[in-house]
Amino acid sequence: MYNNIKIMLSNIIKNKIKPIIEENNILTTSITYQNIDKLNCLIIDDCPITRKLHIKHLLSINSNINIEEAYDGIIALEKISNNVNRFDLILLDNSMPNLMGTQLTKLLRIFNYNKLLIAITSDNEQIIIDEFYNNGVNYVIIKPITKKIMEMIINYLNNNKHVYKKLEIINDEFY
Repeated sequence: MYNNIKIMLSNIIKNKIKPIIEENNILTTSITYQNIDKLNCLIIDDCPITRKLHIKHLLSINSNINIEEAYDGIIALEKISNNVNRFDLILLDNSMPNLMGTQLTKLLRIFNYNKLLIAITSDNEQIIIDEFYNNGVNYVIIKPITKKIMEMIINYLNNNKHVYKKLEIINDEFY
């Protein structure tokens, strides 16, 4: 099943998504910040301002983070296709073109992504939040995200690089 889904997504990316991206000159990724032997983070959001805000928060907390960006879920799948667990942290939005965050969460877990996956979304309807959790997200944060919450994520990650459980906040810390 995994191989069939991977082949199907690869064909979708190659035959449908890339031509649209190229034809419309859509910016799918931007700067990759490189530091060797550091935490690796993927930020998936269709809004470049939101991605930049997340990057600013992360780098102000810890400059030892490799950060990559993706415009949507299809591009994110393309980035992880060779090594699904190369990112220690994935931050993702829900409302994105081509593949919603809830769907991407499910696919990442099907592909055995077993690290920290946090949804940062403005979709505050309980049905969306429940769908995220049912599909395997570790935590859902309703926008706007604060630097304090980002610090809590990084502190948790520094102590728990390999996690796959639903998190909760107790006394300003993730558990």
